[in-house]
Amino acid sequence: MKPKCGGSLINNWYVLTTAHCVRDPGNPDIGSPHRVRLGEHNTEIDPDKSYVNGRWYYAPRYVEINVAGAIVHEEFFHGSAYRNDIALLLLQEPVVYSAAIKPICLPDLSIETSQQHNRIFKAAGWGNNSPVLMRSIIKELHPSDLKCKSPIFQFKTQICARGVLNDIAEGDSGGPLMATMKRGRQEVMYLAGIISYGYKSGKNKPSYYTKTSMYVDWITKHL
Repeated sequence: MKPKCGGSLINNWYVLTTAHCVRDPGNPDIGSPHRVRLGEHNTEIDPDKSYVNGRWYYAPRYVEINVAGAIVHEEFFHGSAYRNDIALLLLQEPVVYSAAIKPICLPDLSIETSQQHNRIFKAAGWGNNSPVLMRSIIKELHPSDLKCKSPIFQFKTQICARGVLNDIAEGDSGGPLMATMKRGRQEVMYLAGIISYGYKSGKNKPSYYTKTSMYVDWITKHL
């Protein structure tokens, strides 16, 4: 199976992704996904396995759940760039959490707004037809950086960032841009952004991400 887009499980019933993975006026072939796959790593084998110290270790099988409906942001716009590129997928049945399938936290706005503009993120996806889930280290660029200074970049609702060694690729849209924050004494991973567009890997250009913290109210309203 070749993944069309990525997404992030945020509770038992909903996956968060980009609006253009659900409805893209520039591509009439794109429609709401029919199902989501959870707990996947290598799309060429099932179950996933690894050989360690002379033994094979098997991961739990992936889970596929049909999509019951999609909610696209009311002000999603696709012109020269994406605006409000965010959507929710409602699943037909609740997800049973396991060691391989867990939801990601949404951002705490009060903590995130206190951060500097040089955060280090992690992104994940199966872009460029990779059968194995790839992870990238992504560095946030300051809004004043000349690479971000573009009419298409909106600081309030987007994150401008670039891969350190490798970057996101076409096909990763909708996937997670992850960061860590402290919650009490624990450090937890949260969904700082959603991979939106850019895909200029190797050309010293940034990519753009939907800033999740600015849409927490919208997300909770539609759950």
